[in-house]
Amino acid sequence: MISLLDLFSSVRKGKVAVYGCWTTRCGIMELSNSLLILRHDYQEDECMAEPVTALSEQLMNHFSEEKLALLSTIDAETGVPSQNAISWVHAVSDGKIRFAVDQRSRIVTNVKNNPLASISVFAGGSIYAISGRVHVVVDALEGVPFKLTCLDLDIEAVRDVMFYGSRISVQPEYEKTYDKRAADKLDGQVFDAMKKA
Repeated sequence: MISLLDLFSSVRKGKVAVYGCWTTRCGIMELSNSLLILRHDYQEDECMAEPVTALSEQLMNHFSEEKLALLSTIDAETGVPSQNAISWVHAVSDGKIRFAVDQRSRIVTNVKNNPLASISVFAGGSIYAISGRVHVVVDALEGVPFKLTCLDLDIEAVRDVMFYGSRISVQPEYEKTYDKRAADKLDGQVFDAMKKA
């Protein structure tokens, strides 16, 4: 089997390489004569571009109200990736995302042990992975009826991770399963407390 190193070497030399089912924005697979063929038809600058290290205006607007986000951390006990859905997320600036979780959550233990984390969001017809380092802002937010820990993600990279040739046509939606008025009141209290922290 051809190695990835050999594959990239062949591509950079302008040769045609056949290699499983691999797709990236730096190369496009085509179906031809029942074989998947990698075409060398990209500009080298596209693959060598500097990573984005701040939220765009579009992503800043996305975080202006409660939205579903997926938080990835490293489990403190097992060392394997762990993922949680969160919704109390707010962009403090284009370089910082603030979020709140239950004080008893393993998320808090995980980021205290290893601060590397990533928040993924559905926005602008795509999926963005926002990675960086997390630190605790306050162990318990004031002005909320139960103990929530407030944390900040200092952004190091923002990447569009949607697979090639597709877009998100319908944004994921969710609904609260308890009293709507109580949910709206709690959300307001949490976001107010997060902004003051």
